[in-house]
Amino acid sequence: SNQKMLHDCVVADIGEPCIIGMDFMEAHGCVIDVGQGTVKFGSECIEYNRKSGKQTEQNPVYGAGVTQEPQLPETLEAVCEGLVSKLSPLELHLFREFLKCNKDVFTGGSMKLGRCTVGEHRIEVNNHPPIKQRPRRTTPAQQQTINDMVNDMLASGVIEESSSPWASPVVMVKKK
Repeated sequence: SNQKMLHDCVVADIGEPCIIGMDFMEAHGCVIDVGQGTVKFGSECIEYNRKSGKQTEQNPVYGAGVTQEPQLPETLEAVCEGLVSKLSPLELHLFREFLKCNKDVFTGGSMKLGRCTVGEHRIEVNNHPPIKQRPRRTTPAQQQTINDMVNDMLASGVIEESSSPWASPVVMVKKK
């Protein structure tokens, strides 16, 4: 009882009485007894109203032993919302499923990044003297953006402070 069962489904806009979820019921051993007006989910037997396909107070919809699947994080949900007008309902459904299966590879808004400890990267410069380039001029707004981004990356561990004699300027590039 109360087992979690994951199942892909596409909801169709159907105005006729019908049985939905036949593939789900088959996969989980559900039995419909039309004569008795019952649906058996494992050991649990649920009565249904045979007179009408419409849901009423006396004819509720049950989901015995089924729990809701976790939803997408807000940042990934926002990605889907931006694609609603560009994808068909089926494509959007498949894209959502792809994101659900791979949500652990996306960082979200808080920059919670993983860390690779397999090896250490080294740049061999041999005996070349250090190159130190001067910073480029930036507007106060650009400088504030640079400072904010550097502070965010420092806080999340993406970068660390250095006292190297090597230096290159930050280049701000606007998104297209």
